Formats: sequence, structure tokens, C-alpha cells
Amino acid sequence: MRLLDTRTGAFVWINDSSDVRYAILSHTWSPNGEQSYQDLLKIQEAHSQQDQEPSELSLLDDPTLSYKIRGACAAAREDGYTLMWIDSCCIDQSSSAELSEAINSMFAWYRLASVCYAYLADVEDDDDFLQAGSQFACSRWHTRGWTLQELIAPLLVVFLSQRWNAFGTKATLADHLEHITGIDREVLTGSAALETVSVARRMSWAAKRKTTRLEDEAYALMGIFGVSLPTIYGEGRRAFLRLQEEILRTIPDQSILAWRCYLTRTKSLPSGGWGLLAYVPADFEHAADITPISDEDFASRLGVHDVSLLPGLYYALTPHGIRTRFYAAHAQHLETRPAFLGCAARDSALETKGGSAYDYCAILPCQDGNGRLVALPLYVSATPGTPGLLVGTCREDYAHCAFTARTFALELEDVRGCLSAFAVMELCVQFAFAPVHAHGASSSQAAWGCSAAKWTQLTLAPYPWCFSVLEKQRYTLSHNAPARPKAHERRHLHVLELRNQNPPGTGDLVTVHVEFVWHKLPEGAHVVPAFRVLYHRERRVSLHHRARAVTDGSKPPGVFLGSLLSCVCGAETAHSHLSLMGSQEIAWAHFELQHAADVGPGAMHLTLARRAPLLDFEDNAIE
Repeated sequence: MRLLDTRTGAFVWINDSSDVRYAILSHTWSPNGEQSYQDLLKIQEAHSQQDQEPSELSLLDDPTLSYKIRGACAAAREDGYTLMWIDSCCIDQSSSAELSEAINSMFAWYRLASVCYAYLADVEDDDDFLQAGSQFACSRWHTRGWTLQELIAPLLVVFLSQRWNAFGTKATLADHLEHITGIDREVLTGSAALETVSVARRMSWAAKRKTTRLEDEAYALMGIFGVSLPTIYGEGRRAFLRLQEEILRTIPDQSILAWRCYLTRTKSLPSGGWGLLAYVPADFEHAADITPISDEDFASRLGVHDVSLLPGLYYALTPHGIRTRFYAAHAQHLETRPAFLGCAARDSALETKGGSAYDYCAILPCQDGNGRLVALPLYVSATPGTPGLLVGTCREDYAHCAFTARTFALELEDVRGCLSAFAVMELCVQFAFAPVHAHGASSSQAAWGCSAAKWTQLTLAPYPWCFSVLEKQRYTLSHNAPARPKAHERRHLHVLELRNQNPPGTGDLVTVHVEFVWHKLPEGAHVVPAFRVLYHRERRVSLHHRARAVTDGSKPPGVFLGSLLSCVCGAETAHSHLSLMGSQEIAWAHFELQHAADVGPGAMHLTLARRAPLLDFEDNAIE
């Protein structure tokens, strides 16, 4: 741990932070940046070269040193602290190893500090900080991700105004801080251990906080949950997914699965539902009242006399999602139970059309603020090839369900009325989905925005170089383009044929159906593209087999028809224009679609190429 000497401004390295007495600074970084470790090294080097007596040296008086560093050292020095830690200048951020160690140790460093000075640069000395709407209540310091652990971890936090004057401590302002941040007063004052607070509630504290880098949304919470992660800047929100996976391994609390979302129209959600894990901390904004219950309490509510019969905590991470055990029931066994329809704002046609809005109901060992058990509705996606279950009360093939809910609450009598339908089930649920933006689809949804006018202009344009590349590979490409769709039409089908130029009867044929389906929705129209590939393989057929095929109508043994293969493209919103990107390797061919803005507003580029020559099938039937 690298510290600053508050008297000289020199760096001091210590190996064990618990052996020394030091102060620590909590602050928000300036939009223009802060002085770094390298900046201070340059100032120290320049100052050491000055031709002055050692007694006259005072680096902390150097005007090139930032106002914040000078003020923090002065505040600590006046209180008798000779060592100070400031994150902006005490970490060599050019060293990934040192940065990773500092991030994983930061909560402990704040906890071990003798005092933490919370410097609020946007709070003036004359602010009436106890009033609602005060500069203190609205300070940017309360909105940043890193300052959450900097408020919770230290035993003593002293709040300083922009002129470095103290106006309160964490203990004296605990009631106001609870109202501003949502953090329990007992946690702030130290009368309740952080570990006694549910995972969902701890996550809710970070729901409205922001970080400059996406990865820091997760890294700033490691200390809150007592876990460690390798820091990988560049992984984006995958970091928050890794954080939740580590929490599942470490903390026996399934409230992490019980985050809520407001009722949302199904088609505005990725694949119509949610994953098991949250995408961002903001997903926990409405989960502050969710708490876990003990195995004994859970068993008692379910009428189970032996806790060993409960699912227990089991998680296995697979490529398709998280495999875990739930106390669950098939939805078909719950259709007569109104409480298990799960969506209070469902379409009124649900009762008349029948059918469940989900496939399984899983009860979690958690309760809401009213003491009701929390249930997860799970369903099988209607999208072909989508592995794992989704979370939600509606699915794509139930158009009569207008809204979805991620969780619903169950009263004790609701559960006990149908206990025979429930049993321990091992299910695989998908990880997490990105939310859909207001003006189109997210990167995980196979759809892109398109107006009716653009829809009528939609074309499919194979890249010119595809023809030449395929020709060298002895393949020809033909494109059967349909007439331009009219505004009232909903489907637009392109058929492409990729045929081997070998002699007849010895080649292969791949037929690619690229179908665009236009959905008109209240929140905007979307086009969903899908590949449908038919693979037809031919080989030499003897005269005997040809003659037999003519006489008895049998299929010649040299003809092979592959199974129907399908995939859905991904979609992205890039900068100010839409781009459609999707790629798949099917039947030894590579297909890729990309929005062709250079051709027209609704045009698509198709990249189609053979990956490698086809291998011959073993043929024992040819005579």
C-alpha cells in the first residue's frame, strides 16, 4: 500500500495497512481528471532538483500540486495524521497488477483507516445540509458507485465542504444519510453487521449510482459482498455477471434471484423475458424489501417436515445458463389457481383463451416486505434453438398476454392449497439479458427498427466479391429476390442457391432462405431476420438404382436431404445508424448479414462463402 506523507508529500510504502495509523480520502473525480501517481512523481522530481536548503523544501506548497491533494494532506495533518491515502495518486494505474490488487483491497483499506475524509466539492460552507434539497442531499458524491463502499467501510467518516470545513460525521448524519442513500441506519452506525443485510437490499443501494467505466459497476461492489474478482477492463457488463456468479458461490442467499421489474410489454424485452441474473445494478432498484428466510421457516411454510427434502443451494454454470434446483411445479397443474397466473395486469382475454403464461413456477426461499413468498415464473422460449428457460409470465407464442412480470408474491394459503403439485426440480435458466433501448432493440435481440416506408424499400444485396470467391471455389450463387413488399405485407422472403459446379449428380446444393418479418408494435416497428438453410447433397447413382427409382418410385440412394437448420441474426444499434450483424456456419458455409446503408435505407449486405470443400460420404451402395 502506497501512502503520502502529509508533511513532505513524499510516498511511503507499507506492507501491512493494519500496522499503521493513516487517514483516507473519499471524493468524486473531476470531469477533467485528477493528478495521477506519475504526475506526482514528476512534481517530486522537479522539486528535489531545486537548489534550496532541505529545511526550506515543502512540496505541499508547490502550486503545481492539485488543490485537492494539498487540502486533503492539510486536513489530515491538522488532525495529527502523518500518512494519507488518496486513490487518484497513490495507485500506479499503469500497472494492471497493482491496480487489480488495489481494487480488491480497497474496502479493507477504507475499513482499516483511522478516519475517512469525505470531500464534497459541491457543498458550500453555508449550506443548510439538514434540509431536503440541500447541496449536501443533492451532492454528486451520493450518486457515484465507488463512494458507496467509502461510506460503509470506514468506522469514522468526516464530511468536509468545498473549503475543507467539517460539517458532520457518518454517525451524526446517519438519519439523513439513510434517507438519501437508502442504507440502513444500523449499518451506518455499526450496530448491524453488513453481512446481516440481504443481497438484494445491498444491491439496491447501488441501483441509482453510476461509474465512469462499466466494469466498475461490479468492481465497486466487491467489498460490499466480501468477494474478490480478477479485474478485466474491457469486458463491459460481463463483470457484473461475474460478480453475481461469485456471490452465488459465496453467500447462501437467493434474494439475488428475486430482483423485480415493472410490468412491461412482452415484445420490448429480449426474447420476451428475463434471465436468472440481473444485467445491471439498477435491476435491483425495487428489491430493497426482499429478504431470505431460513430453511426451517421455508420448510414450515411449504408444509415440508424435513429440511433435507428442500432443494438446497446448488448452482452449475453451463454454456446454456445456470443449472440449479428449485421447489417448483408445472404450470399446467396450477391453472385453476388464480394466484399463480402471476400477472395482475394481464390481458382480460387470458381467461377466455386458456393456457398458462409460463411453464414452471419456482418458489424461492425469500419473502417480500409483506412476508409473502417470492415466486419465479419460468418458460421455454419460442425462439428455435434457444437453450435454457427464461424468467417471466409471458412468452412469444402467447400473444394474448399483453404484459409480463418477472416475479410475483404468494400468500401462505396460496401455496398450501396446491402443495402436491410442487417438487424439487433441476432446471437450467439463461444467465442475463440486456434491456431494450427506447428506440430499438438491444445487442442481444434479433430485431432492428424499421418504419413502414423503409420496409417497402428493403432489399438484399450479396457483396459482389462473394460471387468471385465462390466461383474460385467452384460454386455458383443465384439470388431469387421477391418483389418489394407493400406496406401491409408482413413477410419478405429471399431465396439464394449455392450450387457446386461439379458434373451433375456429384455436387451439392445449399438453399438459403433469408426471411424478414415485420412486427408493428406500439413502441416501434421491428424487423426480425432469420436464416433458414436447406442442404441437399447429390452423388453418383448407378443405372441400376436409377432404373429402380423410375419403376418403383423409390428415392435414389445418392440423394441426401439435410435437416432444416435455422438461426436468428443478432442486431446492434451503432452510433446514429442501424447496423444488422449476424453470422452462422451451417452446412459448411458461412453466412453474414450487414445493413447496407451505401445501397439504400432498407438494404442488406449478405456475405456467403464456403468454409471448406465438403467431405465425401462413405458410399457402400453405389454399384
